[in-house]
Amino acid sequence: IKSFEVVTNANGDFKLEAWSATDVGGPNHSATIGNKFPVIAVWKPGYALEVQQLSGVAQFRSRSNVSGGGSAKISKEVVDWSAFPFELKPVTTEIDRYDALNDSSYPMMMAGECGWEGYSRVLLAQHVEWKEFLRRNVPTNGLDSDGYVRPGYGHPNVNLRSGISRKSTIDKFIQQQSAQPTQWTCKNPRAIFDAKDK
Repeated sequence: IKSFEVVTNANGDFKLEAWSATDVGGPNHSATIGNKFPVIAVWKPGYALEVQQLSGVAQFRSRSNVSGGGSAKISKEVVDWSAFPFELKPVTTEIDRYDALNDSSYPMMMAGECGWEGYSRVLLAQHVEWKEFLRRNVPTNGLDSDGYVRPGYGHPNVNLRSGISRKSTIDKFIQQQSAQPTQWTCKNPRAIFDAKDK
């Protein structure tokens, strides 16, 4: 199973390369796996996660096309939905924003010890979103010098208490690499995430 991220350009355009299971599974493997793969997830901080579980990349549909009745422009090599922008739904409450952030990890499949490297940009967006969420929702005296919740702080919203004390995945990797630099075999997370607090 192939798992990867793509990031939009400034106009919100993105492209998914075609692939099939035979690329990695050999000629005896089917290129479609039931009705669960591929999973295409679209997320932006401040918006709900949109997920489509398909049996082929070409089945992807732009949400704005559903009511308009439009269809993709199909050529030999491209299924082009650019005439029907994919509309994300903004979240309206902090708890919904928190849930959307948690949901954004759902489609990530970090196979192998260094599988996270293929998601560095999503992890960076999650890190920034989490740190900003904490700044907005925890009083200054409830945060430590790294911007995380101090031990023993009890958030008044019971829906947040169980998960609000965690660190971002980026900071966990940086902490692991710093603690065991000779055993760390992946890329240096500090080098990849050097702009994480900017």
